[in-house]
Amino acid sequence: DIYNASLSGSKKINDISFSQYGTFIATDFGYVLLNDKKNEVKESRIYNSKIYSLCVAGNYLVLNSGGKLYLELIDKHYNSLSETISVSINQEAKMYPLSDDEFLFETGWLTSLRIKNNDLEYGLLISDNGAKNVQKVKGGYQFSNNNGVYYRLNEKGQKVSSITMPVVMHNSL
Repeated sequence: DIYNASLSGSKKINDISFSQYGTFIATDFGYVLLNDKKNEVKESRIYNSKIYSLCVAGNYLVLNSGGKLYLELIDKHYNSLSETISVSINQEAKMYPLSDDEFLFETGWLTSLRIKNNDLEYGLLISDNGAKNVQKVKGGYQFSNNNGVYYRLNEKGQKVSSITMPVVMHNSL
């Protein structure tokens, strides 16, 4: 449906996030919400702004666009990003939901952010050394860093285990 839509700009898909509301797809023009059960577009928002990443945290859809995070209430219709609650963050980052008011924010560093009184506050600094390959797994998330350490987080974003991968030495014969 996105490919066949009659839009003049880019239809590039930048991120996908799954939630109880359906599948949210971040694009160069805004976002699309798919109804997973009917395999159809439930709604779309054409903001003419690149949505780099998005996630659902409780009653909010959190959008990352143009160096800001935008908070949209799930049950409210917005015609433009200027109608939403915006917070300057100056980072394009991937986001991963944790709870009703908290999500992970991956910029190379991995931090948790909490929605509080229509604003954001920083939570735990989970990794400051090149967090990458963040993946949702049963019971939480896992990721690696630049030092070859793999971490496992619980559903609340707290570290529950880590393992350092051994350095493999190659012998030249």
